[in-house]
Amino acid sequence: MFLVPSPYHYDLYEEFVQEKKIYHFWKILLYGSGWFCFLFYIVLVFGYHVREAKFFLLDVLGLLLRFSGIVLFKQFEIPKILLYCLDKDPYLHRSAWKTFRKHREEILFHFFTLWKGKFFQRELLQITEEELTIRLTQLTQRRYNWKRISLFYFSSLSLLIIYILKILLG
Repeated sequence: MFLVPSPYHYDLYEEFVQEKKIYHFWKILLYGSGWFCFLFYIVLVFGYHVREAKFFLLDVLGLLLRFSGIVLFKQFEIPKILLYCLDKDPYLHRSAWKTFRKHREEILFHFFTLWKGKFFQRELLQITEEELTIRLTQLTQRRYNWKRISLFYFSSLSLLIIYILKILLG
């Protein structure tokens, strides 16, 4: 019997780890932009009387980056590996469940940390696969396509950032 090579030659767990790294990188960047806004508000409030437009534009830039956290959270709120568990492609479905079973605690911990916060009930880690499938199906049915929304948002944001930087540096 010949094995047909899979179109999914990458490791789903590695994709999950990369997704976590990207999420944490953006989270740190968003916290930094929040402090950036906070410092400029202190400068404006405590009488340094900065009336240049450049400082206002930097503050607007910080606010836009801070608002990006909402879009970013919505994009990463359900890890891709859990979405692959609901996929119609049988190979992707099977390999996602296989990877999920192998790294169950780490994936569920990341998922429930995003959804419930750091102090979620540890009993949720004991959820059965059927209950998880039901919850994921309910979550994905009423969910917008945040990948497409974030692609549009971040592409328009990058154009706006380039324009603001052109004004600031030019």
